[in-house]
Amino acid sequence: MADNYTEAFARYGARLTNRGWSLSAFTPHGDLVVSVWHTELDFDKDARTITYEDVLSRWLGNAGGRAELRSHLTQLKRDGGRLRLVIAHPKTEADRALVGKVQNEAIIPKTFEVRPQLIGTLEEFDGDYLKYVFREGHG
Repeated sequence: MADNYTEAFARYGARLTNRGWSLSAFTPHGDLVVSVWHTELDFDKDARTITYEDVLSRWLGNAGGRAELRSHLTQLKRDGGRLRLVIAHPKTEADRALVGKVQNEAIIPKTFEVRPQLIGTLEEFDGDYLKYVFREGHG
């Protein structure tokens, strides 16, 4: 677990534009590091994948982070590259229940997990709907 959000991104060499609302950042090597809630990940043990799907227009808040993520995903789709993962874990069941239900999810107490062995691909992105798939790689 990383001590804080900024440190989690720094473990990949990525630097957040704004530590208060950024959800993604590029590494010096061109990988895009993305942060997602553990509660929103689909773990497929048979396929040995972790999938994340979302629709940006459904988000209740974080307009700045959403716009930056949209821009980063557009760039990744155009230029190619890998995804890297920071997983946000709500600290309690009560905190977990708030995910996706409050406008400012920054208030949800959480810890951060860095999984450098996972390499992700942007499977789909149309400017709103997105799908990432992560697999074991050599980080």
